[in-house]
Amino acid sequence: MKAEAKALNFIINEGIIKVPFFQRSYVWDKENWEELFEDLAEFNNYHFLGSIIFKQQKVSTGDPKEVSLIDGQQRLATICILLKAIYDNLDDDKKKNLYGRLESFLYFKKDETGSELEEKIKLSKNDREDYKEIILNGNISDSTKKTGLIGCYNHFNKKLKNKIIEDKTILDKLINKIFSSNYKLFVVIDLEAEDNEQEIFDTINSAGVRLSSADIIKNALFQRILELDTLEIKLTDLLYKKYWEDIFQSDKEKENEWLKEKNTGRVKRDNIEILFHSYAVLKSFFDPENDNLSDLSSIYKKELHKFKTIAEIEKFFLIELTKYADIFYNNLISEIELLEFDNQIDNQIHRTLHIINTLELSTFYPLILYILHNIKAEDREKYLKALEKYVIRRAIANKTTKNYNKEIKNFIKDINSLISASNDDTNDTEIYSGLQNISNNKANLILFWIELYRRKDSKYDMKELKYTYTLEHILPTKWEQHWSDIPVYDENENEITNEGEKKRVRNQLLNSIGNMTLLRSSLNSSIRNNKFDIKINGSSGKKGIKDYADLSITKEILPSSSIHSWDERNIRERTKKLFEEFKNIWSKGL
Repeated sequence: MKAEAKALNFIINEGIIKVPFFQRSYVWDKENWEELFEDLAEFNNYHFLGSIIFKQQKVSTGDPKEVSLIDGQQRLATICILLKAIYDNLDDDKKKNLYGRLESFLYFKKDETGSELEEKIKLSKNDREDYKEIILNGNISDSTKKTGLIGCYNHFNKKLKNKIIEDKTILDKLINKIFSSNYKLFVVIDLEAEDNEQEIFDTINSAGVRLSSADIIKNALFQRILELDTLEIKLTDLLYKKYWEDIFQSDKEKENEWLKEKNTGRVKRDNIEILFHSYAVLKSFFDPENDNLSDLSSIYKKELHKFKTIAEIEKFFLIELTKYADIFYNNLISEIELLEFDNQIDNQIHRTLHIINTLELSTFYPLILYILHNIKAEDREKYLKALEKYVIRRAIANKTTKNYNKEIKNFIKDINSLISASNDDTNDTEIYSGLQNISNNKANLILFWIELYRRKDSKYDMKELKYTYTLEHILPTKWEQHWSDIPVYDENENEITNEGEKKRVRNQLLNSIGNMTLLRSSLNSSIRNNKFDIKINGSSGKKGIKDYADLSITKEILPSSSIHSWDERNIRERTKKLFEEFKNIWSKGL
């Protein structure tokens, strides 16, 4: 390994600079672009921009020289995009003067006698076309994009146009500084043939907390294949395309879906990491009860080293992982906008997943994957329904989630124990108690699915709904100003006269599910906290509940022959009614 401080003109002597498969996509954003630009725009100072690691690659005679860009693709690609943005803002005369110099930095020719240019830096698959468009064409048509490589170009293009107004010499200053052979921008590190580039990449990036567990697992997987590959990495490349690119990176949209984060309790994890965790649980080399998620990548490394041939890795790891990835992507990633209460298997999957995701219980994903992969199609519904019932009854009863990792292991080992647990774990008394003091998130979920359950009835034309409703307390949480003159009643419907007791009882029932409903839009705060008739009808041009009452769950609280006011009697009665509907959906034994 050799390290040397170099100016950017070192790039002139390189041929193709190729980003290897184990690097992730371009992730720099506005903050990174701004920092780089401000460093370069301090013309009285020279800032070191970091290290770049290369490894020379063997090429056939007559082919262009090629190096792998092991680390530094973000900063190197960004400064090249800045150079192109600077060039595109020059006048025609200066463009002519600079073109030859720019060509040696950004382009190479496959055919020395031809005129066709290619971009010198070959980024990973889903970044390659955007980078190519910027470097070869510039003046991007999508000037609104603010992220990724095109967002980077647009950011610099706009910034330079603004800077030119302030200082007409800014472009000349930047060019002279960036092209100066005296400005040592980077420390360039050249690896020797025996240096392990993936281990070096992991070490550098792990130290900066820049790699996810999935990144490290991917690197460990293909490093192991590379170690066993006797065909000069040709087989490694084929397997990488088949089992990684085609599954996780076939296009930018799919890659973004896999990288989308979910709330998993107190932390966020992206979908691909959740998949790897789930797969490890299913294959029993990660113990969710005793192992830590922070050790997931090291556990995978240990598991992968058990394989002695590439054939073993493909047969006993990659093929099965691919099957689970397909199930995960087609069922657990895609969020269905329109939900319906229906016992057809697709709707059952959507309902169970919606409930689990809303309650942030992705810890059950391994069990869902097990059901979808290992249980016969005709039996999946009953196990998904049992899981849903087990989870939601425990959630409403406010039972602990700390034993779920242990339970998941038991359910996967004996799937029929899930049926027993769903029937025996939580009794109806605990459910009723939970409904009398329920969080907004849980209340929203329960009221939504009760509404959809009602819509199974043929009198409803619209059976599907989006989960976009706002929870509203009918008796407001800030009730003192407008509701103090409303009588408070005890459980025997006797009016309470003691002021302290009135306040205690009223506050106790505020968070009963009977005091909650769903609206398609939030009420104005002046209406939300007002007395019942104003809250229902609105006032001074501001809308009330009746204007947003699309659902039966809301229409039932509007004034009628049976409802002309709202107090503790209404709350208790409605809580009992909703409790009965809850049992119809998620009762023991169903």
